[in-house]
Amino acid sequence: MRFWTIRYTRSARQPLAWAFVKRSPVILSLCLAAVSSSCQLQVPGDLLDKVPAPQLSSFSISGVAGVIGTNTIQVDLRWVAGSKTNLKPVFSASTELRVNGVKQISGVTAQNFTQNVVYTLANYDGEDKEYTVSVQAGYPFADTGQTLCYDTSAATACTGSGGSYPNQDADFADIPAARSFTGPTAHAVYTSDYTTTDNVTGLVWKTCSEGLSGSSCTGTVSNLNFTAATTACSALNSANGGKGYAGYTAWRLPNVQELSTLSLFDGTSPAVSSLYFPNTATADYFTSTAYAPDTSQYWSVYTGTATSGYIPNSTAMPVRCVVGRGTFTPVFSDLGDGTVHDTGTRLYWQKCSRGQNNDATCSGSITQATWTQALTYCAGLSLAGKTWRLPNVRELQTIVDYTASGPSINATYFPATGSGVYWSSSTYSSSPASARDIEFSNGRPYYQNKTAASYVRCVSGP
Repeated sequence: MRFWTIRYTRSARQPLAWAFVKRSPVILSLCLAAVSSSCQLQVPGDLLDKVPAPQLSSFSISGVAGVIGTNTIQVDLRWVAGSKTNLKPVFSASTELRVNGVKQISGVTAQNFTQNVVYTLANYDGEDKEYTVSVQAGYPFADTGQTLCYDTSAATACTGSGGSYPNQDADFADIPAARSFTGPTAHAVYTSDYTTTDNVTGLVWKTCSEGLSGSSCTGTVSNLNFTAATTACSALNSANGGKGYAGYTAWRLPNVQELSTLSLFDGTSPAVSSLYFPNTATADYFTSTAYAPDTSQYWSVYTGTATSGYIPNSTAMPVRCVVGRGTFTPVFSDLGDGTVHDTGTRLYWQKCSRGQNNDATCSGSITQATWTQALTYCAGLSLAGKTWRLPNVRELQTIVDYTASGPSINATYFPATGSGVYWSSSTYSSSPASARDIEFSNGRPYYQNKTAASYVRCVSGP
């Protein structure tokens, strides 16, 4: 017969001994009765084999459940948390969970997840089990898809930080991430249900606009007013006998930030990938975001030009439904050196607009510039030891606050922002004499002639 030697020292409880002693009342009583500070017993090995294996049954952060694998845990906090630091996991484990030998307390012990963190689950037989925890966080958005550089009238060679038109959108390909979709994908059980997954944002889209169906989205597009649009998306949750369209039960109308992530800025019309979203209508598509100055209107995204507008809620237009987390609140930090860091996008922003003093209140007067002057200004900006450039249109949209107007931005971190048009580095490819911009009086992405005079705010990173 195999025997295990159990040693229990009160001053230094070994994981194996302590686990076994706690689960064996006989051994515990013998040890507690021992005159000395430790005890040593021999027990049959098959008795120890009957002790249940330790279990890690759940692991979540910020209310989001992690996916627990054999030796990995993945937590997707995209659109939920801007920072990966000071996060306090909530977990359920049958034995002690440690990081670098330090006991972790559920909901109390904080960790920095900017790098993967290894959690160790104590095992009764001394062979501890490790879980590598990885966290995705922040406001995820992909590159604009613009691949050509332009002068004030036509495509031209990209020159990087030099030349007369430096640091344009196309000079930074796949920054911050390459566009990536999977689909159209038929559900394994509900084979008529097709979805397209955005691998950057993690959002799952119904492949077809409402009214269309199949992998190629055939049929007639349904034009719906706002109430009907929200009802149509919600109705998907009751499909398939309550199992939901494609097995999802959280379908809804997307907000303006979510729907904007699908836009292509390479001149394609409609400005959505036809490979992943077949037969998309060239039209305004409703979003769930109210227009702050007049909440009887809602933001739309126009697929013809990848621009946005605000439409009365009674207007009928196409609808595309989404499932997944979406609204993200930027996590800004004023670094006190004339810059503001957004931990969600990992971008650094010039706190003050061109012409203002880079001080706490952005004193001084904003000066306007043409598109060419804006590119040159940002490329030559000397501030906080960083390399600066004019932001592309998607980057610029990440600092828009759609709950505010005049200006539509967080005024605490970006004081004295002009309530007007700010340039982006993205050319309006269908008409290269124009460049894309955002109207910060209300947050509207649009475009204008490159010779126009507008405001400038530079960006660095990620």
